[in-house]
Amino acid sequence: MRIRFSDGSAYDQMGTLNFLNVTVDRPTDTGARARDGPQSESVLIDGQLVTVELEIGAPHEKVVVPQAALIADQGGVYVFVVEDGKAVIKRVKPGGASGTGVVIDEGLAGGELVIVDRLAVPVRPGAPVQATPVQPVISGG
Repeated sequence: MRIRFSDGSAYDQMGTLNFLNVTVDRPTDTGARARDGPQSESVLIDGQLVTVELEIGAPHEKVVVPQAALIADQGGVYVFVVEDGKAVIKRVKPGGASGTGVVIDEGLAGGELVIVDRLAVPVRPGAPVQATPVQPVISGG
């Protein structure tokens, strides 16, 4: 994190955020934060109003599928994908949630046609299917 003073100048030392209070003082619209890093005796003063700039890493692309696409059995979790016009089982390792979907940590590379709507006709491995692709949802988070 970098600290910028009210005159626009930047504090010359970088630090890391180690505490962020979830409450905000309504009259001043401020909250308590703490940082780790070098500190100059005369530059930073307790209670001083500053702007904090946080640097976050570059976003990572992840495969996200709708929750409805996941199927569980004794062997773990899998999805059906379309390969050469047939339904194929792909074992996956789900991660955390992303909006209404689930991040897939292992098992899918991205770009696969994942079967989501299995309500009309039950899907079986090797069964012929006709895919109707939908637009992928780009998630910000």
